[in-house]
Amino acid sequence: MDLKVLDAKKLTIKDIARLANVSTSAVSFAINGKKGISSDTRKQILDIIDRTNYRPALRVQRNMYSIAVLFRDDLHPLEQMFYFELNENMLNICGELRYSLIVSHAFGGENSSILSEVLYSCNIDGIIVYGNAEPEIFSDLKKLSVPVVALDYSRRDDDLLSVRVDYSKAAYIAANYLIELGHRDIAYIGNDGKAMHDFNMLTFSGFQAATMEHSITLATNRIQFGVFDEKSLYASIDNALQGTVMPSALFCTTDSYAIHTIRYLYSKNIRVPDDISVIGIDDISISKYFIPSLTTVHIDRGEMGRLGIELLQKKIRNEPCESVTLPSGQLEMRESVAPYKK
Repeated sequence: MDLKVLDAKKLTIKDIARLANVSTSAVSFAINGKKGISSDTRKQILDIIDRTNYRPALRVQRNMYSIAVLFRDDLHPLEQMFYFELNENMLNICGELRYSLIVSHAFGGENSSILSEVLYSCNIDGIIVYGNAEPEIFSDLKKLSVPVVALDYSRRDDDLLSVRVDYSKAAYIAANYLIELGHRDIAYIGNDGKAMHDFNMLTFSGFQAATMEHSITLATNRIQFGVFDEKSLYASIDNALQGTVMPSALFCTTDSYAIHTIRYLYSKNIRVPDDISVIGIDDISISKYFIPSLTTVHIDRGEMGRLGIELLQKKIRNEPCESVTLPSGQLEMRESVAPYKK
C-alpha cells in the first residue's frame, strides 16, 4: 500500500496501529517515547507515522493537565444521576485548576474492553474512572501507562488507587435512624451481583451491625439481594412484603432503588410513609424534590472529586500517595420516613 496516498487529516491512532500490526497502546508508547515496546517496533511505528504524515494532537501548555473521565455505561439513567452530579463537581474543580476535562466512555465484558481512542492520545495526563467498572477495563487502562484513579470504588481485593466511600457507616446511620424511630421489622433491598458485590457487602454489614446492636432478628424474606434491574427490584419488593404483616420500613442501598420502590408501592396502593417508610443512600438531587421527599444519607460528591484530583496530581508527579476513604455523610431527614405506628 502506498501510505502517502492516505489522508493524514483523517488518520487515527487506530489506523496507525492497524498499518503497523500492533496495538494502539504500542503506538501511544512510540509517540510519547515511553518504555514498553521493543526498539524495532518503535522504529516501525515511527516510520509509518513519518510516511503517512500522521500528526497526533499536541499539548499547548505542559503546566495544564488534561484529565479523561470514564463514565459507566451499564447503569439505569436514574442511577447515572449520582455520577452526573459528581461530574459537575469535577468540571468545577478542573475549571478552577485550569485543567482540561475530557468525558469518555468505555465498554467492558466478555473478557475484553473497548476504550475510546482519546485515551491513547499523548494529550492525556491522567484518567478518572467512576464507579466499579468492569475488571477488563481497568486491566486495559493499566497498559496505557497513564495514572488512573477510581472514584466511588468498592472492590476490596484490588490495589487500584481510589477514593472509596464508607458505605458500611452510611448504611449503619440509615438503619439506626429507622430503629430509633421504633422500626423493628425492616426489609433490606440490595444487590449481590458481580458488579455490585463488594458495595452490597459493605452496605449489608452496616445494616446488620445496626440490627444486631439492637438484638433485632429479621425473617429470611426481609433480606433481598437480587436487584439488578427494575423487574428484579419489583420482585425483591414483593418478596420482602410477604408475611402475615408487612415490614414497617424498607432500607434501600441506593436512592435509585428507593425512588423506584416508592413508585412501585404507590402502584400497589401502599402509601409512603403512612403504610411503610423508605430510606436510601446517596442524596442525589432529585431525592429532595421527589414526592414524598426521600430520607437518605448524603454522600459528598464535591469532596470525592477534590480528593480524586489530589490523588491524580500526586500520581502524575510521582509523589507518594495511597487510596483514601470518604467519611460517610450526614442523614437527610425528609418525608419518606415516619415513626413506627402500631
